[in-house]
Amino acid sequence: MRRSTRLSAAVLGLAVLAAGCRDADNQQPAMSGVPQEAEAEAATAPTASFTVPDDEATVARRFSVAMAADGVEIEPAGEVRDGAGHFHVMVDTDCVEAGEAIPKDDEHLHFGGGQLEAQLFLEAGEHELCLQVADGAHVALPITDEITVTVDDEKPYVTLEVPEGESVASPLTVTMAAKGVTIEPAGEVIEGAGHFHVMVDTDCVKTGEVIPNDEGHLHFGDGSTTAELTLPPGEHSLCLQLGDGAHAALAPTHTVKVTVS
Repeated sequence: MRRSTRLSAAVLGLAVLAAGCRDADNQQPAMSGVPQEAEAEAATAPTASFTVPDDEATVARRFSVAMAADGVEIEPAGEVRDGAGHFHVMVDTDCVEAGEAIPKDDEHLHFGGGQLEAQLFLEAGEHELCLQVADGAHVALPITDEITVTVDDEKPYVTLEVPEGESVASPLTVTMAAKGVTIEPAGEVIEGAGHFHVMVDTDCVKTGEVIPNDEGHLHFGDGSTTAELTLPPGEHSLCLQLGDGAHAALAPTHTVKVTVS
């Protein structure tokens, strides 16, 4: 009887152990489902990204940034709408905590017009950039991207100076300058040299393409560094761009906005 009792107890113990293993097995899917749900939420969360320049890129003092978003509509500031906002770029300062208003200063750049592209002008050295989406009232959303760039003062860039003021009279005198490029008349194609063009209310020309010669594409093939522009009242976009001796577009550009009264 004692031997039979011991056998019964052993069988019972094995049965309990097996049941415990089955319970543990049954619980495993529930535990593994938690990170799967988190991964699914992360996959559908809105994102923002710099598409230009690349992280750790070396750029000129004046350089272009291109911004993109997925899962959130980019629109001008003003109305606060769910699932919509506009871009900001923080320079050498942290992204703003979600729910806080983004300041407007030299370190917090606002693109409240719904812009997807912009140009920055920074001192030589390494800089940290934070791209962040905020709502129509400039309240920060948890949608960010961060990159680091190195500004090389030896890389060429151009600068277009227009009269100061919220609005200016026409005709207006603009000044064109270049760093790292020799400005000379059109004709001979010489590496490291070129002349100025101003695109009025039209995009800069893709690098390598010949710049047209019409009312929207003004050529200064005589090597001029100043020009008088006659523009109708209203807001205008001006793109300063270098072209080589044969008027093929070079990379350095500078785009500014001006309002004519």
